Amino acid sequence: MSKLQRYIFLQMLPSFLAVTIGLSVLAILTQSLTQLDLLIERGQSPLTLLSISLLATPQFMAIVSPIALFATAATVYSRLYTENEIVVSYSAGQSTWQLMVPLVYLASIVTIVILLINIFVQPYTHRLMREKLYAIRTDLATTLVREGQFRQPVPGLTVYTRKIIRDGGMRGLVVSDTRTPIGAVTYVAKEGSIVKLNGIPSISMIDGSVHRRTEKGDLELLGFSQYVLELEGFVADNAPIFYKPMERYTAELFSRSRVSEWDKTHSGELLAEGHRRLASPLNSIAAAILGGLAILGSAYSRGGYSAGIYKSAVWLMLLLLFQSASQSSMESSPWANIFAYLVPIGISLFGLYRLRIFDNFARYMKANSNGLQPSIAGGAK
Repeated sequence: MSKLQRYIFLQMLPSFLAVTIGLSVLAILTQSLTQLDLLIERGQSPLTLLSISLLATPQFMAIVSPIALFATAATVYSRLYTENEIVVSYSAGQSTWQLMVPLVYLASIVTIVILLINIFVQPYTHRLMREKLYAIRTDLATTLVREGQFRQPVPGLTVYTRKIIRDGGMRGLVVSDTRTPIGAVTYVAKEGSIVKLNGIPSISMIDGSVHRRTEKGDLELLGFSQYVLELEGFVADNAPIFYKPMERYTAELFSRSRVSEWDKTHSGELLAEGHRRLASPLNSIAAAILGGLAILGSAYSRGGYSAGIYKSAVWLMLLLLFQSASQSSMESSPWANIFAYLVPIGISLFGLYRLRIFDNFARYMKANSNGLQPSIAGGAK
């Protein structure tokens, strides 16, 4: 790249990173709100909630990158036009394409990064997030007990705890057991935890007492330093983890050997996800070209380039909406996956063609580098 192109590239890079990080943080906060049950009902720490939300960051980056590139291109080129740097560049003989090179270079880097994220990073982080959520939701302590609630994990047994602490322990524990032949027995303990003894879930209670009535109807109170109550009859959810298509490794999506029955009946969905990972990075190229077209593809105007930005933004919105709306069609008709590639490529070629037309404006500026007439600079024929 020339010095001018490097200058433009260095103007774009921090702007792109700022927009991408800002949109990603907003998406992470939104993701965190959908997982609040982990913090409220499952007794997990805010750090656990944050770590799970961060695992979705690669997917958010792939989604917001085209938008960030479009915003970066429109903002930087508009500012360069406002400061007359674009006009001076045209006067020095620079073509529209030469001014687009820094943007295309940045978009190419982003495309490669997003492709690598889609193929390798996204499935790994999504699987890790699924496994963490599965471990939390099948954890015995959070399944059997809810803070401040009376729960009945097995028939005849009611459990209440005042507080669940972060290590899975419980404070202020009350257990009512009506399964015994002598009648109801109530256990009250300062602390407790859920443990497994010989594969059977049990409640281990520390520093408490047993309350029960004798055959004569008298209340009997027995203290204990530690007591273990087995939860016979409790059936834990030990089903294997089911990985959704977005959580599968890319090689699995294109594999011809489908082992499970679900994979055989949903092969179209798996293929569509695989093609989405390969095709969606092309959106970055298309978005960058549309952003450049919004400014460099518009005639010089002292009033700004809002009309060109609106038109290009509509094209970008249509591209993203098409890919989202056509996902179901691609799942049912594998041949339709080709449009996931053709549409962004077609929009990119159309944008480059439009920019090529405006190269005659650069040639006009070079021929009249001694001075510009305002009435002539309003557009090039």
